[in-house]
Amino acid sequence: MGFLFINVPEGTGITVAGVGSYEGPVALELSPGRYTVEIRKGVEIVAEVFVTQNNVTVLHIDPGIIKTAVSGDGVVSVKAVLNESANYSREKLNPPFNPFFFPGGCGGGFPYINISKPYPMSLLVRGREEIYLILNGTFMHLGDDEGKACVSYVVVYPGRGEHLETVENATYLVPWARLEVSSKPEGLTVYINGGYSRYILYTPIGLYVPAIPHDVYNATARGFHRVIQIPVIHRLENHRVGVADGNYLVESIVKVSPSGNYSVNVDMDKVKLALRVERTSVEEFPIAMKHLVKKAPAEKSIELNGDCTVSLESMTEDVPIAALVRLSHKIEFVL
Repeated sequence: MGFLFINVPEGTGITVAGVGSYEGPVALELSPGRYTVEIRKGVEIVAEVFVTQNNVTVLHIDPGIIKTAVSGDGVVSVKAVLNESANYSREKLNPPFNPFFFPGGCGGGFPYINISKPYPMSLLVRGREEIYLILNGTFMHLGDDEGKACVSYVVVYPGRGEHLETVENATYLVPWARLEVSSKPEGLTVYINGGYSRYILYTPIGLYVPAIPHDVYNATARGFHRVIQIPVIHRLENHRVGVADGNYLVESIVKVSPSGNYSVNVDMDKVKLALRVERTSVEEFPIAMKHLVKKAPAEKSIELNGDCTVSLESMTEDVPIAALVRLSHKIEFVL
């Protein structure tokens, strides 16, 4: 068996998937393996950690600090993830070309990105300051060429590519919002709606994102030798922005409006301070318990399996047994 200590502010609700729900701080004796710990207290926190044989895994979580680590305009919710078996970062390739190079005209570069939810999307790059998150099945104004608007019918094939067709007389153009993503330290991996581009999406980065406040029906435009009709363009006001460093991922939901300016800033140093794992040996277990787990009041006793009652007064203060929840025993506090 191994031990998992979840060190949180007093009274914080904790769920350990497949094990149970508790009020923290709490200590558990568990079989070796991977466990998912979830907390919702102002922010959503998910930690996937390993418990090993005869060792103590201590998981420190401070939701208050994590909440202050994320700031910005338009942020409506935050989720912080620590996954010991994942690597959310990606290596910067430093390609032998400028991924932001744009020779002019309409169109641009299409760095690989695979976004399928909530709708298929891709990226169009027209220089460092003109990065567009393009949306499948829409008419979009994608910059200008010598004063003339570049308006295209956009088709996105998730993970395979995209197609732009120049159109005129569009009855509806998708509105844009500006989104800036930054972090401390800089150079962290950025995900937009779950998609990742290994060439350009590292903090700090700015891009234009769709800001569609309501469903639009039967939009039309004239393309090459045909009239294009789109039955429905769905409302799209929320974008999921992820900032990652190693096995840490912080996701923010940003709600946008047409022509608005929005931002997300993540202090990853704070996140790592408030969400971290350390391990110690079983021999050091009583010391760890004394500092990390709430003790039962001295006037109470513990009944194990209904067979015996042990007075807490007879225990040494350095061994707060009441805080240890053994999954193989039923523990009752008797007044």
